[in-house]
Amino acid sequence: MRILLTGARAPVTLELARAFAASGHEVFAADSFGPHLLRGSRAVTRSYRVPAPRLDPDARAFAEGLRDVIRKEAIELLVPTCEEIFHVARRLDLLAPQTRVLTSPIEVLTPLHDKHAFAMRTRAAGVDAPETELVTDRAHLAALVRERGPHIVLKPAFSRFASNAIVSPRDLSRVDEVSTRRAWVVQERLRGTPIATFSVAHEGRLTLHSAYALEVTAGPRAGEGSAILFRPLDDPRIERWVSAFVARERFTGQVAFDLFDVPSRGIVAIECNPRATSGAHLFRDDPRLARAYVAPDAPLATPRASASAMLALPMMLYGPRQLGRHFVSTLRRSRDVAWDRRDPLASVVQIATAAELVRRAIAHRCSPLEASTIDIEWNGPDDVGGRS
Repeated sequence: MRILLTGARAPVTLELARAFAASGHEVFAADSFGPHLLRGSRAVTRSYRVPAPRLDPDARAFAEGLRDVIRKEAIELLVPTCEEIFHVARRLDLLAPQTRVLTSPIEVLTPLHDKHAFAMRTRAAGVDAPETELVTDRAHLAALVRERGPHIVLKPAFSRFASNAIVSPRDLSRVDEVSTRRAWVVQERLRGTPIATFSVAHEGRLTLHSAYALEVTAGPRAGEGSAILFRPLDDPRIERWVSAFVARERFTGQVAFDLFDVPSRGIVAIECNPRATSGAHLFRDDPRLARAYVAPDAPLATPRASASAMLALPMMLYGPRQLGRHFVSTLRRSRDVAWDRRDPLASVVQIATAAELVRRAIAHRCSPLEASTIDIEWNGPDDVGGRS
């Protein structure tokens, strides 16, 4: 097939490009981010720059840019990977007539991405989720913090990477805007093992599933922040949970969940990310990864027990403190997600990608992680056009 990947800045998209190419597909890339990883990859035939969707109220220019690429390259499958997926889903009217698009409509994605709506939807279905309250007023937020103190977690209703999560009342000063446009959730703080999943589904049927514990994260302590070490977690309870969820939603596309395994309570759903995440790295050199995307009837693929991957640069920063004496042995057993001796230039381009993220972070006064989505992120219908 001729496949177009968007979100070409992300390591997970590089993983997918290599997997598709290795399976005989022809891969094209499109992104609004200039020095993206896929520009240096041998797996990609051609790369295109398209308008940034976030500052475009109806994402029309972005969608038309993708439509032009689809027509020019006779694309048979469009796979959005990062938060541009929400803008793709908003403009299926322009894109779906041109090619097959691996996503559910925006009406399905939004209540999954919205942390309050997801919790309410999950609890209504009889599935365990933490107590979650929506807050649109700073005084209300402050009152809840005074009342519940260390027993809650605060986060924007639309957010990503746990970059804005607040677990200490002392950090309340980090809360910027609190309004109907920038709503926050106050969520019960759980004690247990944090787990992340990644899956691919077609019309409610899983074709790929992975789960991993948050052993090492880009944060002050393990379990706080985004995972940077990925080792498969074989837990039938988690697979059954995800399978039941996507079947109930008749979901199509990529979907990831943040869960907690809580003693005496079991699996509790924290939030949902209806897009690609790092769980795909557990399928390196596995032809089942590409098959799960292109073949709706493919049998369910799960990672091999020996799979282990890492984001090498963050691992060097956070790994020693979180792993202690196990750091060196873990480093030896895990492969860097970007490095591949058959495709070495992508690792070099990674330096230019990182430099551009630092430049954006300085310009927008945010972290490089937050800067990585500043032109594509989706913060709900009230945020169309971006926050000032």
